Amino acid sequence: MVKGQLTIQRRDSIIKFSPGEMYIVPKGVEYCPIATEETHFIMIEPKSTLNTGSIEVDISISNDKQKWM
Repeated sequence: MVKGQLTIQRRDSIIKFSPGEMYIVPKGVEYCPIATEETHFIMIEPKSTLNTGSIEVDISISNDKQKWM
């Protein structure tokens, strides 16, 4: 977490954190990041992860079409 406030909502809990803190989402756990103000955070995940998780919908972008740094 770099700037702002971030909430990670899971099916069974809500985690709130501030700059300088970090959280590792366990593999296979569904989550939803929520920011109510301008927030900067770094998200690291395997290259094989779709931008929409394990669900393919109209806004899903295949991994070969995503831009990687």
